[in-house]
Amino acid sequence: MTSRQVISGPAAIIWNEYTYFTEGDIQLTPQTENRVIESSWHGPISTRQTDRAVEVSFTPLGVLGTTMSPYIPYSTSDLGKMVAPGTDKDIVIVTASGVKITLKAGVITQVPDIHFGTNSGPFGQMTLVAMGGLAGKASGASESIYAIAAQQLSSVLDASKIYTPGYQLTLGTTVIDGEEGFDFTLGLTINPIRVNAYGTINYQIGGIAPALTFKPVGPSEADMLNLMLLQGSNAGALGSASTLGLTATLVPVGGQNGIFLTIPDCQITQGNMVFGSSALRHGDYTLTPALNSTGSALFTLSVVDNSDPYGGD
Repeated sequence: MTSRQVISGPAAIIWNEYTYFTEGDIQLTPQTENRVIESSWHGPISTRQTDRAVEVSFTPLGVLGTTMSPYIPYSTSDLGKMVAPGTDKDIVIVTASGVKITLKAGVITQVPDIHFGTNSGPFGQMTLVAMGGLAGKASGASESIYAIAAQQLSSVLDASKIYTPGYQLTLGTTVIDGEEGFDFTLGLTINPIRVNAYGTINYQIGGIAPALTFKPVGPSEADMLNLMLLQGSNAGALGSASTLGLTATLVPVGGQNGIFLTIPDCQITQGNMVFGSSALRHGDYTLTPALNSTGSALFTLSVVDNSDPYGGD
């Protein structure tokens, strides 16, 4: 060792013309899949690569523009679709020391969960994968997976666009606060598409199972039991649909800027109550979208910035 100056420091990520500043570290992990050649005489004698890519994982700070697409670009209408665009979109990591790492042909393979509340978030971890350029990946050509150059970051962080207000859920006429806020997951299943000589060339959306979880504050025991459809005229017979026929809207309290979630119809699939001296009455509840009679989207996410003269989305 000849110098005390070792490599370290933060970075930002650029993908699809959007700059992601992060909460905590960025993890860059080369991903290789290997086949072991094994001889009955000698045992393992060789390892052969069958796929190669680079994974980038991070928790975004959640700077929002007028759309959610930099974080959640997929919806239920995308089931079965390939996610890579016709023209490759590279992942670019720019370090504070001026190093630019370009990772070829990136896609989002893990969308972040959304936390609606003041105490964390607004987003959880997300992951991008660089699959490598088709032209040289199979042969391992130079710069087919990555390239390194010098570049300074030109983007500026606008902390006023990180929205962390309190939220309220309205379900029909029932208004619900969240003891710890509200958490939304897309429930995305995404599968690699592989071609023998090239490895992974794309990803396909195999499933989306959105859900909203929360600990309700405000409703009575009777209110929440009624929403569970255990009995009465709304419950129906066993085997009938458990949809509530109610629109769920999750919006910031007091008209603040933030993310708006609308679910045209839904059901509560899980919930419990707690009776004790050190807990509030309601435990964890899960609300999931249902297809309504109009066939509208199972849910919509939008950004509302009241300082935006065009009204966001």
